[in-house]
Amino acid sequence: MANSLSDDWYVLGKHAIRLEPPDVLHTRPNGDISLNDAIGMMNFVKSLPRPEKGFFGLVDMTHAGRQDPAITKHPDAASFLAVYRAQAFYNATFSKRTMIGIFERVRRLLSSGVRQSPIVIFATEAEARSWIENFRNEDRGP
Repeated sequence: MANSLSDDWYVLGKHAIRLEPPDVLHTRPNGDISLNDAIGMMNFVKSLPRPEKGFFGLVDMTHAGRQDPAITKHPDAASFLAVYRAQAFYNATFSKRTMIGIFERVRRLLSSGVRQSPIVIFATEAEARSWIENFRNEDRGP
């Protein structure tokens, strides 16, 4: 269940997420992400008005753990990823950057012929936000 904090962050398990208008979903995972945590995040995002071109995901990987593999098999997983126009990760360790890169390659291979939203990784939040702003201003993506 989501609990609203004074600064508009919603706590889902040990994780936090918020909408930064007009179209950024800023997520701060803390530790491993269970299937229940992921379902809570999906439900939170479903409750928001969806921007015409989709959301930008901004993900702080500082305290992120592993993701339960069952999440990818959940019936809502594909439609949940489809709400993202692009995803930008930041503060990821080398091993997390490697895992994100592997996930991105597998996703592209399994979805050949289908347009995929970009997944990019940056060292800092400022770099990630700058990239999102440039992407938005160029009016790229689905």
